[in-house]
Amino acid sequence: MINYSEREIEYITLPYKGEINNLNVEKSRIKVSQTRSVDIGSICFPRRDFNQKRINSGKGRRVDFSSLCISRQGAAKRIINSFSNQFANSGVRPITLYGRARCFIAFIDWCDRRKSPDPLINLEKCRDALFEYSNHLRLMTQQNLLSVNTAFDYQSNLIIFFNDYFEVDDFSLGLDIIKKEIKFTEHREVSDLSSQREVFSFSCALFEGLCQLTVDHKPYPFKLSLPDFLKYPNNSLWTFPDRRWFLNTNIQSQHDYFAYDYQRGRLRTKEELLPFLKYCYNAKLVLENANRNILRSNNDLKSKDRMERASLALKTFFLIFIAITGMNPTQV
Repeated sequence: MINYSEREIEYITLPYKGEINNLNVEKSRIKVSQTRSVDIGSICFPRRDFNQKRINSGKGRRVDFSSLCISRQGAAKRIINSFSNQFANSGVRPITLYGRARCFIAFIDWCDRRKSPDPLINLEKCRDALFEYSNHLRLMTQQNLLSVNTAFDYQSNLIIFFNDYFEVDDFSLGLDIIKKEIKFTEHREVSDLSSQREVFSFSCALFEGLCQLTVDHKPYPFKLSLPDFLKYPNNSLWTFPDRRWFLNTNIQSQHDYFAYDYQRGRLRTKEELLPFLKYCYNAKLVLENANRNILRSNNDLKSKDRMERASLALKTFFLIFIAITGMNPTQV
């Protein structure tokens, strides 16, 4: 385990009017505005603390002093000089420069954390590193850890930065560019509080009932309790281990589901089935199959239908969790 040490910090206000070569660059933190600064000097130490809270705190990052790299010192001076010239002459807003500096730090942190070859040595190595970093950004978008437009901003800021750093116009040559998404916002009215309460109440009832069925191993036929506003008979719904595991008897006919009595929570009798079936032996066969299906599910606590109900309980908990915490679904 690496023991990181605190280091002294010297703030440099842009544009820098002193002599770059006389800087103690490994201590330098460039100040873009009164409230925004970036610890450029920390890149002189490939082994440094990558703790994000520390990075955002405004303090100097802790480093392993034995990892001080002479080539990185030269690169850091070059970077500070570049930002100073842009601040003074390009007309770029300070907030834009700050964004580019943050994107660069995120990139170089990613490289050093992986112990990749130093991307600041030459143009080719830097292009290779940015190609891999772009694939990393795409993977994060696929995992919903980063939006496509944020990934686009990271990549485009790095391209602009390295065009200036290497003094070229075609740094992105051969790079698979992340395309920005143009979204048309569709405004939707927020549901009223009454509707929100009803959805939340139903979700809680469904979650609690399905947990009793799957976690507490309650047998089929299983009676699922429901809120009053749904107006189900006896505020309940009978479930069975079948493809159609429940039936809304308020609006659906039971004619095609012979064996299961979804209104009373039982198997129907042979006499009840005869009006729907042509032969008596068919009624007996249907009832035997249905009863066998119930016994199989009650004896196998990991049966297919129970696992499907458990999956639905998990999705319901997901909705309840978001409703209570207010978290972004992509972060859950």
